[in-house]
Amino acid sequence: MHISQSTFSELPVHLAVKWVVLVVLFSFTMPTIGAVPDTGKVLILSDPKARHDINSAPQASGLYACPKGLSPDAVVKLQRMAMLEPIDPHSLQTTTLPDFQRNHRYCMFIAFRNETDQYQWKLHFSNFFLHKVKIILWDGTSLQAYQSDWMSGVGTESINVLGRAFSLKLEHNKDYFMAVELTSRGLVAAPYVALMTKHQYQAWSAAMSDLYSLSTGVVLGLVLMALLCSVILKDITFFWFGISSLFLFSFFAIRSHLGLFVIHGDEDLPPWIWLWATMALLSFMLFARSFLLPEPDDRPLKRIFNAAIVIFLLSLLLSQFLSRQWNVAVYLLNGIIMITLIFSAGIVRVIEKGRYYLIFMLGWVPVLFSLVELVGTVTIEPKPGDSTLSYKILREPVYQIVHMLIHFVAMVIRIDTLKKEKHQAEMKNEAKSRFLASVSHDLRQPLHSMGMFLAHLNDYVSSPAGQNVLTKVYGLHTTMNDSFKKLMDLSRLEAGAVKLNSESIDLRLLIARMQLEFEPYACAKGLKIRFRSNIKKLDTDPELLERILRNLLTNAIKYTETGGVLVGFRRRKRHLLIQVWDTGCGISADDQHVIFDIYERSEKVSASHKGMGIGLAIVRHLVDLLGGEILVRSAESNTRAKTGTLFQVKLPYTETSSQETESKAKTGLRIIVDLPDTPMLSKVSGSLKSWGYLTTDESSEGGSVPITLIIMACAGQLTAESMADSVSHLEEQYGNVVIALFCDHVDRELAGKLTALNVHILSAHYRPAQLRSLLRYLESFLLKKQT
Repeated sequence: MHISQSTFSELPVHLAVKWVVLVVLFSFTMPTIGAVPDTGKVLILSDPKARHDINSAPQASGLYACPKGLSPDAVVKLQRMAMLEPIDPHSLQTTTLPDFQRNHRYCMFIAFRNETDQYQWKLHFSNFFLHKVKIILWDGTSLQAYQSDWMSGVGTESINVLGRAFSLKLEHNKDYFMAVELTSRGLVAAPYVALMTKHQYQAWSAAMSDLYSLSTGVVLGLVLMALLCSVILKDITFFWFGISSLFLFSFFAIRSHLGLFVIHGDEDLPPWIWLWATMALLSFMLFARSFLLPEPDDRPLKRIFNAAIVIFLLSLLLSQFLSRQWNVAVYLLNGIIMITLIFSAGIVRVIEKGRYYLIFMLGWVPVLFSLVELVGTVTIEPKPGDSTLSYKILREPVYQIVHMLIHFVAMVIRIDTLKKEKHQAEMKNEAKSRFLASVSHDLRQPLHSMGMFLAHLNDYVSSPAGQNVLTKVYGLHTTMNDSFKKLMDLSRLEAGAVKLNSESIDLRLLIARMQLEFEPYACAKGLKIRFRSNIKKLDTDPELLERILRNLLTNAIKYTETGGVLVGFRRRKRHLLIQVWDTGCGISADDQHVIFDIYERSEKVSASHKGMGIGLAIVRHLVDLLGGEILVRSAESNTRAKTGTLFQVKLPYTETSSQETESKAKTGLRIIVDLPDTPMLSKVSGSLKSWGYLTTDESSEGGSVPITLIIMACAGQLTAESMADSVSHLEEQYGNVVIALFCDHVDRELAGKLTALNVHILSAHYRPAQLRSLLRYLESFLLKKQT
């Protein structure tokens, strides 16, 4: 609010007289104050291009506490001082660093003369945390009064980047006496008061505004660049870098003219300011943690960082019950904790690896310097005559630009380093795959020959001791053969030779087969195995899914001594969750990141269990091939509790439609299962149903079909003549017949004769892949015939 001279003419006469007495008594007291040298001199305004620092000028009285301010009571007191009474030179205590929290009001006065030809001037006050400013200008004959109160909003005063300015009219060669009153209740730095011509102020203010706008624009541009990098590179470090930089910018901007419109000049800090401070601290911590602690072996430091984050959240809860002074102290302590953790973790990383970690630590130096400078501004008292310019508000965005550029360089080097490390890891992995393929090829023939020699050796070993040794050798050969098959599977998976063949399966039948296969194994160890599912059918590769389940169940039973295993199938939106729980020994946090690697194995597991430990490596490749993901949650068992392990496989879920199942029955292929009521019958029927095929007991036998597949088992002595008679008899009944015969020990000559009769020999130990291959062959034959 601007009170002009005409306004004063309308005031009561006695009030006007009091203002005149106040100014006159100020003039009398100026020569008697010894705290500031040369207070009796007049500040000469002779250069229209100069900017005069009022509060640091020797002619100014300096700031002193005036609890009652420029009021009638002060006038009475000064009247008494003018009554020829001796005045103590030190009775007026001045300071260059006012403590507005202790004394909410400070005053200052100065005499000056305008010797320029300029009459339009600007009186500038920096620091937006000065809530009220009152000015009284006396020229010996008239008064001009000005007042600004942020609580009432922005009035006629001009707003610039650093503060506010008032328009003064100063006549040529005329003496003026000015008294200033400043009011605030917060932690306020020493204000800067400057007097300059209107033209000089406009140029100065425009230059400051342009510099501040340019620097803040660069900061916001770098923030946007960081967020875009986080999206493009899918790197969480860039995301937290952008968010933390945005909070840092807001911390600096809130102390400029932008903060005036956010805080609205409230003397008390708004409640949301503590939430904002907490979010800023959290973003800094998360950025530093994601950069400094990306590796799994950094868990101790991560726990410390997580503990600090919990402390910050608790501070936010306490802020609702603490006073402003206590909250400032608590959050200052939080800032010290944050800086200490960041630099401690950074020093550890620099010692271990150096390079971009050192650059990362250097990136915090400009911010730390800015904060230290801010603390020094509000705590260190400047010397008399020193300028307390508030250009720090202009420097802070520049500090942040340097901070962000250094961190950008550190992250670019980090990305390049990680890219090189990834390339080296891929090269090593490729070399391992080539080695694995070479070893698998070299082992195939010796293992096959060993099996043949062992079979022949059985006829020459008759003693019980020899048979016992031979049995052990057989067992070792079986173990080696199983490991070799796993190596071959892994080699094919890594080489991309395994193709995905998705089709409809009945999950209930798959579960039944798994239960039939693993229940005896579990019961032999005294374990319970249970299956739970709310899904009937789905589309996937049944062979790959079965191999995943078989590996996970084998591991779960192997490493579980008491309790049991639970297998659950659940649908989650468009995904199938397969969860295998056990109550076994658990997996330590250090071992969980190596269990899927063929080339690394837990020392604890290696010492207590035999085998190569590549089952989970195969599972991971199979899950990747199916377009899913696998995770493990576990903790090592202790004396108080046994938590066991959970392996969870998440696969894409597509429900099978009934039309797809019916289409299998309309391909022109009739299937007859002629097997005795044995586990073999259950396995074959289950496989056919899971693949979507209907047998003759499930579909009508009426009408003729191009091919009838009859699934049988060997009975008695198998010869080409007996099978020719059987085929002839079946063709009279069904037409064109193809026979799938489960039989063992068929020599090559007889197998060739049977193939000519459309009799295909399958292993007596049921292998779904063999039957599936035959069905696909017949379907492709029928499809070609139809087209």
